Amino acid sequence: MSAPVTTKDTQALIQTQIDKVLTQPLEQASTFLSSGVRIVDSSSPVRFPKLDGDTSTIGYVGEGELIPQDDITMSELSLMPSSMKSFKRIIPVTHEALRTASQDLSAIIQNALVSWMTAKVDAAMFGGTGDGKTEIKGILEQATEKTTAGGKMSIAVVRNALAQALKSHVNPASLKLFVTPDDFIALQNEADAGGHGMLVPDATAGFGYKVAGVPIVVTDRLTNTSGDKPTGRAVLVDTTGLVVVRDIQSVEILKEALALSGQVGLSAAARFDVGILEPKKVIVIDGITR
Repeated sequence: MSAPVTTKDTQALIQTQIDKVLTQPLEQASTFLSSGVRIVDSSSPVRFPKLDGDTSTIGYVGEGELIPQDDITMSELSLMPSSMKSFKRIIPVTHEALRTASQDLSAIIQNALVSWMTAKVDAAMFGGTGDGKTEIKGILEQATEKTTAGGKMSIAVVRNALAQALKSHVNPASLKLFVTPDDFIALQNEADAGGHGMLVPDATAGFGYKVAGVPIVVTDRLTNTSGDKPTGRAVLVDTTGLVVVRDIQSVEILKEALALSGQVGLSAAARFDVGILEPKKVIVIDGITR
């Protein structure tokens, strides 16, 4: 964790301070933001070109021959509309608590703010059910590519999703499998005929495993399907197919606003949005029973 904010700092923090207090710790703590997705900082709407299809039948062209023209289908992904709402919070603390605390209370407050924002961001990025205009619509709700487990999570289910992804020419090096803790345990308990576990430790991670060569990311932010009989979900993602727009609006030390109650506080406001640039790079595994 970076150097904590103290009550001696100015009320409105400058950008370098905001980066140390919230932006960088949040990016490190967030399962989604730290997964390798592209992050663009912007306070205004951002438009990204999308390749919707390329059905070209152009083949070999000989020397001196006319090169035929062939169109591709393009569209646009627009993120961070001006109507997008913010995550906002104020954490107050009394002057007495600051003065008598046996630990660095300002660091504890900063940690609390980062943890709260992390939970909000990850929940929204994965399973947000907003309209994409005022509240975030997560990738589980945006995704159009799906495969159904039809039972418990298993390595066979993962392999089916992986085959679907590879047929779409994803980048294998950028693949991540996001699963819930329960589904991770189900995969970890699966064994071959000799009784050996089938997950492979990931030597590049302190705590990590791979399944079918794909790194596993465990998160409890994956929501179930809606309806009368909800089922669990996982998601296989080529992270190059995702983009996040981030707008850290402010981080402030509140002195005067809380002065009458003998308190100071740390306030933060931030907006986020997420989009799928290439739909075939995000495959939702639904129908998981537990």
